[in-house]
Order: sequence, then C-alpha cells, then structure tokens
Amino acid sequence: MLNENYSIRQTKKTLAKRNPVITVVILFLAMEIPGFFLAMIFRSFFANEENFDLLEILNNPDDKILLFLLFMTLFVVILGFIFGKFFQKRNLESFGLKNPNRKINYLRGLVLGFAMLAIAVLLLKIIGAVDLTNNLANVSPFIFILFIIGWMIQGFEEEFMIRSILMNYFASLNTVFLGIIANSLIFAILHLGNDGFSFLPFINIFFMGLVFSFLFYISDDIMLSAAAHSMWNFAQGNIFGISVSGNFPIKNSIFKASFIGNDMFTGGDFGIEGGLAVTFVEITAIIILYKLAKEKSKEYEKYKRLEDL
Repeated sequence: MLNENYSIRQTKKTLAKRNPVITVVILFLAMEIPGFFLAMIFRSFFANEENFDLLEILNNPDDKILLFLLFMTLFVVILGFIFGKFFQKRNLESFGLKNPNRKINYLRGLVLGFAMLAIAVLLLKIIGAVDLTNNLANVSPFIFILFIIGWMIQGFEEEFMIRSILMNYFASLNTVFLGIIANSLIFAILHLGNDGFSFLPFINIFFMGLVFSFLFYISDDIMLSAAAHSMWNFAQGNIFGISVSGNFPIKNSIFKASFIGNDMFTGGDFGIEGGLAVTFVEITAIIILYKLAKEKSKEYEKYKRLEDL
C-alpha cells in the first residue's frame, strides 16, 4: 500500500464532491473541444478549395500543421485548469504545481525521458532492427525550436490532465494504487484511435502511464513527469525520426529511423511505442520506480503524522 503524498492530501482536503463518471466525461470533452474548433478553423480557411479533405490533412499533415496541433494543447491546459480550480474547487498544491524543486525536477525529467527512449532505440540497434540515417540537411532550426516548445506544451497538457487532475482525484477518493492504475488505463484508452493501435501498443501505453504516474507520485511534482513525457515524444519525433504513437511523421528530425524485421520488436506502423523493446524498458523502469515509491511512501507517512499533530 502506498501512502498519500502531499498533493493527494491537498486534493482530498479541497476537493468538492463530484461524480467520477461525470468528471471523466467533462475532462474528455475538454481535451476534444480544441480539436472541434480546429476543424472549424480549417474548414473556414479551405471551404472554397476543391478536393478539400480535413480527415486526410489530419492523417497526413506536414510539420506546420503538426506544430499547430501541438500548440493547440495549450487551450486544453487552460480548460483543465478552469475545471480543476472552479468545478473541483482544488488548489495549486493539489495539482503538484508548488514543488520548490520544480526547475531541477524538470531537468531530471528531460534526462529520464531521453534515457528511456534512447535505451529502447539502442536495443533495436543491437539486434539490427533499426537503421538510422542522418537527416540534418532537412532540419529547419526555427521549426525545430518550435517543436521543442510545442512538445513542452503537449507533454505538460497530458500530464496535467491525466496525472494532476485524474490521478490525484481517483487517489483521493479511493487509494493511491487505484489512482495510478485508473489514470494509466484512461491514458491508454485515449490512444485507441491512433494508427497502428493494437493490443501491444495498448499495453505499452498503459505501462508508460504507470511510469509517468510513479514519477509524479515519487516527486509530488507534475513538472518531473511532464518533462519526461515531453522529451519521450520529442526524442521519438525530432531526434530519431520515429512515428509518435502512430502519429506525427515529422520531417524536421536529426535522424530518420527505418525499422527492419518483426513488428513485435519495432512496433510497426504505431512506432517504437508498439514494440517489445519499449516494453522491456518500461517494465524495468516500473520495477525500479515502484521500489522508490515504496520508500517514498514511508516518508509521506511521516509528513502526514506531522501535519496531524
């Protein structure tokens, strides 16, 4: 059993009573509403053009459209914050936004996110399942920098919505363990519509949700998991040139990855997140992080006793 950390205790302390199903539905709508307005914007710009197919554009976008999609997630963050602050009546501490070590934690998250992805790529390289070719000639420095910012926003958006809001919400209503499992399942379900999605990608996305959840729980700082999430996606798309969760075939990448052999190892159309190389990295990380979470849980119990005095 894992004891409640400070942000979960703050969630329990300030949370207004809300139905769990309604909570999840509203959050899902908050994540989808910006996409609805995006579709309207596209239609208004291109309505008079022949052969305009919005679905085709979104399924096969160029880098500028991808950047637009990433920056659009900022509106999701705003909607999520409004939801948590005014609908759930929660404070900043309950979101894991007040950790005094958040700057150094963000740097740690960047290192962790890159290390995990690089190890998975290295494993594929060792067994001859991936070929990396230099793609620097096709990289625009300005677009590349915009991608860095875009992934920072997108990574924070998903972590804030899924971990800060949902994980701590479920943990405050039930147990920490249930909060970690429930939000990770929802995280995986949100990827159901991605290209190449199947059973193994679902398991891997669920495992990655566990990794990010443990990072958030251990640090009690959403900036750690947000940075790890952002770097994980950025390293896939803009460093190694790998499809991110079945999406985003990015042209502005340092390398271009070509997978060779069995899709079970490489992930096939879904990208490396759908393969056994990532499964191995995730399981290793989960084992390590779970042990660290158990140790941290003992500290949280001491803090709770001090607060109760």
